[in-house]
Amino acid sequence: MESSSIMQDETYKDGYSSQIALESHLPLLNMDIPGLDLEIKYDKDTTMVFANVKPSEYFQGIDGRVVHEGFLAILLDEMILLLLEVLKLDERCNPLRLQYRFLKPVLIRSEIYIRAWLTKETDDIIDLQGEVENEMGKIVARIKAKYVQREL
Repeated sequence: MESSSIMQDETYKDGYSSQIALESHLPLLNMDIPGLDLEIKYDKDTTMVFANVKPSEYFQGIDGRVVHEGFLAILLDEMILLLLEVLKLDERCNPLRLQYRFLKPVLIRSEIYIRAWLTKETDDIIDLQGEVENEMGKIVARIKAKYVQREL
């Protein structure tokens, strides 16, 4: 299996800090985590997939107030993969690079909007981007993805 490069190249600068509160995670270890029931939409005019969700406490970070950055990365990655599937490119490409930026924390139970779009396609490389936007219209996380096309 090919590994991809994941980089977090910006940290929180607005006085936000994670405080270790492991006790808040312990009750979740034996619980069934409900699905997100994401309703994904595709706009073929803009070649964009998009969805919205309100992450619950099941997806909390270490301090219990904000969404875990890994969960945001999963959402962005899934949107990229869904877009590749819609464009019928999923069976003939592999990830070359996934670059994440986490710009601001996302509060638990706040609505977020996720979208991904194709930026460039050549014979052998596909470039895509995605972002997560909070309720106030601010971009809180981004992904730049590069996939290599292979012959079938």
